[in-house]
Amino acid sequence: MQSLATTARKLLTGLVAALFIGLTLLPAVQIVLRLVGKPFIGAEELTRFFLICMIFLSYPLVVAAKENIVMAELKNHLPRKLRWCVEVFIDLASAVLTFYVSYAAYFTVMKNLKNATPTLQIPFWLFLASTFAAFFLSGFIHLSDLYSRLTGRAPSAGNR
Repeated sequence: MQSLATTARKLLTGLVAALFIGLTLLPAVQIVLRLVGKPFIGAEELTRFFLICMIFLSYPLVVAAKENIVMAELKNHLPRKLRWCVEVFIDLASAVLTFYVSYAAYFTVMKNLKNATPTLQIPFWLFLASTFAAFFLSGFIHLSDLYSRLTGRAPSAGNR
């Protein structure tokens, strides 16, 4: 199970890195192409696609690394039992909310299966699928943290 999570994290990191490279190179290529009189029609649309997907697909990596905002400074000043209760609440609320967003994204994907961007005809569901995948994966990470906390084990990475 741990190796599956590690493999998934590496694949997702690679995908996010590829999107970042595309996001960085595409405007530079567009500038060069404009200088030679051959602009890439739709470059802005593709850049926006890379940006949206990169941001959403980065979210599970942030959650897995325990780098999302959890107000650690405030929690660290609470008594131990109250801190545990707050952490359980945060894990539970985070799981519920991320699964709710993925649920909403799923139905939005279903309603937009035939819609596409105007220039490059990138299907809208691709944009929305990154939202669904990001929040769905993050929900499982939050559930894993909750399970670990309730069974007396610390969550796998960081110190939420």
